[in-house]
Amino acid sequence: MSTDVERIRVGITGVNVDGTAIGQDELGRSRKIYSSARPKGSPPPVAGEVWMAEKVGSRWFLDRLVQHPSPPAVTGSRDDGSALESLLAALSEAGYIEDQTTA
Repeated sequence: MSTDVERIRVGITGVNVDGTAIGQDELGRSRKIYSSARPKGSPPPVAGEVWMAEKVGSRWFLDRLVQHPSPPAVTGSRDDGSALESLLAALSEAGYIEDQTTA
């Protein structure tokens, strides 16, 4: 029995509601990657990131993050609060917070 582990580099293009990452490997093939077994303490995948994935049986699982996407731009004025609003939106879109603030 072979103990070789198959690994690929995957660019994440989206994440389903169940946490399954959708992406493309280096050859442009679509991949469905299970993110439930990612390394302890790693954040969930987000579109734009590049991860290494490892095949276990017939399924692919995220192994480690290798490239972050470009950071989002935060715009607006500090004086009128629009910069804070932009920051909250950027953090929410990246999946770091759930914005439950009110006006």
